[in-house]
Order: sequence, then C-alpha cells, then structure tokens
Amino acid sequence: MYKNTCENSNRVANVFGDVESVFNHFFDKSVQPASEFRPRWDIAEGEKVFQVTLELPGVSPDDVHVEVEDGVLSVYGEKKIDRAEDKIRFHQSERTSGTFKRTLEFTTPVELDNVQAEFDQGLLVISVPKSEKVLPRKIEIKANNG
Repeated sequence: MYKNTCENSNRVANVFGDVESVFNHFFDKSVQPASEFRPRWDIAEGEKVFQVTLELPGVSPDDVHVEVEDGVLSVYGEKKIDRAEDKIRFHQSERTSGTFKRTLEFTTPVELDNVQAEFDQGLLVISVPKSEKVLPRKIEIKANNG
C-alpha cells in the first residue's frame, strides 16, 4: 500500500484559512493574491503497478520534477501565471499559481528503478511497478499418481 503525505498539511491552519477565505469573500472586495496551487491527483493500484495521475493544467512539463527515493515518490514544481499587473486592473482573479509538492510513500515494495512518467494535455501519469517479490505467482501442483 502507500501513505499519502503533503507539505504543510496542518488541519488548524486549514480551518483558519477557510474562515479567512469566507471573511474576505463577504467583506473584502479587493483582489486577493493567488492562493497556493495544489494539484489534485488520483492514486490507483493494479495487480502489477501503482498509477498516480496529477492534474497540472497550464503547467509546463519543464516546470515539473519527479523523484523517487527510499520508497517515496515526490512530485514538485511550479505553476506560473503571467498577470501583467502593472498594465491591467483585475476585478477578480481566481486562477491559482505557485510552487507545489506532493509526496507518496509506498509501504508495498516497488521497483523504483522502473518508474515511468508521461505528461500529456495537462495530465502527468506516473507508473510505479510493484516488486516481483509481492506479485502473485501461480504455483504448479504436482500430482502423486502412486
């Protein structure tokens, strides 16, 4: 299996962030700075492989990095938005940008040397094969005809 971890995962901070967001929505009509970008992901497990899919719309593949070490998969990078703020006045800005990091720790043995990553139309798909040690094997049954 795996453990899902992320940078800055603090429930108390999230609660205060949500309260602040609601407060700003009703009382502060100025443009808010871009919030932290945290890409959403799906984590799926097949018989022979884990598949991790991240939504990265508007992110260049050159701005994304994938690393594996000691059973931990890390995906980090930056989503950049050119706002040209000195030329235009925004009335509302909801697009998020900034740096991000998502990590996933595998508790099932995996083949970190064989991890593959593909980026296509804003989706990053990472395949992490399971170790041969944990894959199911068919055991031949010998018949004793005696």
